[in-house]
Amino acid sequence: MKNLLIDPHMHTLPISLCSRITSEEDIIESLSYGFQGGVLTNHYQSFAFNDETYDEWIEKYICECNKFRELGKKYGFLALCGIEVTMDYDERVHLLIYGADEKFIRENKKLCYMSQKELYEICHRNGCLLIQAHPYRSGTDVQDVNYLDGVEINFHPGHKCCRLNDVVSVAESNRLILTAGCDYHKDSWRPVGGMKIPSGVKNEKDFVEYLRRCENFTIVVDNPENGDKFERTYHIDRL
Repeated sequence: MKNLLIDPHMHTLPISLCSRITSEEDIIESLSYGFQGGVLTNHYQSFAFNDETYDEWIEKYICECNKFRELGKKYGFLALCGIEVTMDYDERVHLLIYGADEKFIRENKKLCYMSQKELYEICHRNGCLLIQAHPYRSGTDVQDVNYLDGVEINFHPGHKCCRLNDVVSVAESNRLILTAGCDYHKDSWRPVGGMKIPSGVKNEKDFVEYLRRCENFTIVVDNPENGDKFERTYHIDRL
């Protein structure tokens, strides 16, 4: 079965306030760099809403997800949606949720105010996975692995926090899922860093099931800034 190169960590305007790219621009640009798919993981953070505006903001969040999926169909790009939650207990900690649908987003309110354990348990009750994004950025560390499904290798060129070997070691030691993405906001040149998944993955549920079963994670990077260019498969004894 053919594999697809995807970026499972993408951001767009207007939901991710720090992003400088629209959904359509992001898909077109990603295709031009060799990606066949991606996961839109817009920021979900407390300063984006208040008690009065929360419901309206959630509907805008869902609308942007749906727009991304529809544009994916237009351009032949596997467009999936997730969430990147900025945890209010430490705003340096960002946790990615894969597998969340509209029902999950509407019913589980104010995810950013939860503890890691609470968020993990809600994810598992709803068939979702919880992955720590860029574990070493801004002086943070890997969070409690008992309440994580995986960790991310982050190839954003501006953060200088990839620490590929350290992240792989954490995944291997704790039998965690290993993902890799660019965290792209168009606030830098477009890096090529992602993971390969089977072409049989068609939606968010398929993606979660693939990650849940996977033991061989193929990571791809082509970074002209530092000369890194490789495709490498990491075996994690998880099952």
